[in-house]
Amino acid sequence: MTSPSRIAQLSDTHFLGADSEPEGGGAYDTSAAFDAVVEHLGDHSHLDLIAVTGDVADHGQVEEYRIAASAFSRLQVPVNVCPGNHDFDAAFSSSIGRPGISTTKVIEIGNWAFLFVDSVAGVMEPGSNGLPVDPPGGVRLHNNGCLGEREAAWVRSMCEATTAEHVFVWLHHPPDIPL
Repeated sequence: MTSPSRIAQLSDTHFLGADSEPEGGGAYDTSAAFDAVVEHLGDHSHLDLIAVTGDVADHGQVEEYRIAASAFSRLQVPVNVCPGNHDFDAAFSSSIGRPGISTTKVIEIGNWAFLFVDSVAGVMEPGSNGLPVDPPGGVRLHNNGCLGEREAAWVRSMCEATTAEHVFVWLHHPPDIPL
């Protein structure tokens, strides 16, 4: 028998930059909410991983990811982050990673394969370098769970390729998979 894996999940942290208004006009203090979660977790050194499943930032701005990365750095275990519909690819990719914080798409722990999926990847467009980029105008923000054919095919291929006994798919939204 293998030892258990202990994972905590956080989602919708919606970190805000200085002087930013929350999307939709709601009044919330994301930093205070995160502090309360960390306090609730207490000594979390027994965890193998903390999975953060999207909407890390409220507006997808570099400053918000830097604030989030600083907050996540306080956690005493590895943190892996995947984007949600509020997270914009370029700012997310360039600003969230730090020692102990990753954006890895596949993590294997024991007999489990954890797949981290961008549930809004279906709205991305080819950039000038051929890699997918977010469309202009904040379109990503309003497409909940638009899993694209490439991302859905990647999930299927990873499920077939892994030697792990179990596969767990982490994502922000229940996906709307094209038929």
